[in-house]
Amino acid sequence: MKELRLKIEKFNKAIAFQTLKMNGEFEDSEHVRFMSHPAIIEDEVMLDKYPNDTAVGIKYFRTNEERDEVFDNVIKWISDEQFSVPRRELVVGKEAMFNDTLGADLVRRRLIYILPEGFESRYISDSNTYPYWCYWKYAYPAQEELKIKNNVYHWRIS
Repeated sequence: MKELRLKIEKFNKAIAFQTLKMNGEFEDSEHVRFMSHPAIIEDEVMLDKYPNDTAVGIKYFRTNEERDEVFDNVIKWISDEQFSVPRRELVVGKEAMFNDTLGADLVRRRLIYILPEGFESRYISDSNTYPYWCYWKYAYPAQEELKIKNNVYHWRIS
């Protein structure tokens, strides 16, 4: 079994992250490296090879847009390169993960519609209560290999 648990927090123009748990065999890949201290350098993420309670990687950015792009890339790189879990696109009619606040717990529901860009809460999901739909600011493809809770990203494959 291969497993990685990583806590990632977004701050104003910054990302902080910490390796909480790592089991199995990990090898350096194109964008993911394993070092003695966590860091994000250009187009690479360095994960702590020996997880402990004190090693935290921090990366500062000029804008929050740049921060968000790097954040998305880090998740994609780890998924694609270490767990062979390509990040899929959102598909209407399929399950997705939703929330209204970055970093908040995600809710798993079926995506029923995506409003055009420009709408603040443009992702529409089904709901068990009247009016049987709900709108959300953020939506992500649902993946079984990656679970997200309270800013802790947990990858696991057997």
